[in-house]
Amino acid sequence: MVSSPKVQEGNPNMSTSTKSAQVVSTTSVTAHTILSRIGIALATLLGIGDVVLGATQLGPDALFPIELAVGVIVLGVATLVAVPLAWRGAAWAVWVIVVTRLLSGLSPIPGFFEAGVPAEAINLAVATILLNLAAVVFVLFHKRSV
Repeated sequence: MVSSPKVQEGNPNMSTSTKSAQVVSTTSVTAHTILSRIGIALATLLGIGDVVLGATQLGPDALFPIELAVGVIVLGVATLVAVPLAWRGAAWAVWVIVVTRLLSGLSPIPGFFEAGVPAEAINLAVATILLNLAAVVFVLFHKRSV
């Protein structure tokens, strides 16, 4: 079932061009909202992954330094705090997500320069960087008020 866009019929003085402008603007907002929400959902999953991964690295058998683990946890929590606010349209929360995801995407880079890092870890690092970049690009489709 396809629903047509709703145009207010209450004002008989409204011209046809004004009505069509309302329809076009609704369509473009929807496209931006969908892309932005995909990015926010992806950022949510990445934030949860940061918290879980960071928490597993707090023990004595950690693969990376405790400072990095704590930093990753903080970035994940900051993302998760900003997600519901960005979902509701807060522009500052969108920027919190963008910054935390960019910083989180940078966190695996030192692994590329360490000797003896397993190939699986390198593949995971590349996937993490690409997914964080994808989340940032989609989140930046957030509707800006003019």
